Amino acid sequence: MYHQTIAIGSETHPLQRLRYQLMGGLLLAVGLPLVARMALEPRIVLSINHQVTITAAIIAHMTGYMTYKRLDAFPGVATFSTILPAFTLSYGLVFLAIFFFRFEYSRFQAAGSFFISASWYFSSTCSRTGWNLTGWRSSPAAISTGLRRSTALSGRSCFPPMQSRAGC
Repeated sequence: MYHQTIAIGSETHPLQRLRYQLMGGLLLAVGLPLVARMALEPRIVLSINHQVTITAAIIAHMTGYMTYKRLDAFPGVATFSTILPAFTLSYGLVFLAIFFFRFEYSRFQAAGSFFISASWYFSSTCSRTGWNLTGWRSSPAAISTGLRRSTALSGRSCFPPMQSRAGC
């Protein structure tokens, strides 16, 4: 017989839930540039080019989120490596379609929405997985630049120390 186990007290933080990340990202990506623009001119919301841009930003954000989560499910794919390509592709395609259909749009709203979306998912991924700086120290570039001797970063190097080849 099937018994479901319930873990008591292992409730995750609401910001780690995917639906709250999506809603927070959407509100910030669309809302912050709009509020910043409305501070200068309050009637900007009634403009058709802002309405087109807001609709396009919502579509691009949702598409970017779905692409990011779809690519994140593959094993062996680093979480950070899928954020920027997913949002660049989705925002690029949506605003390329707007450009070729010759709709009027707000470049400030479009650029602000893209940068806030990417930043939101980078920061939410960092908060969910933790700020892991040990990977920076373990890279060959970090070793060659002298970060290996740094005390600010924690962790051990994955590479053996450089040895002199004079005795070879």
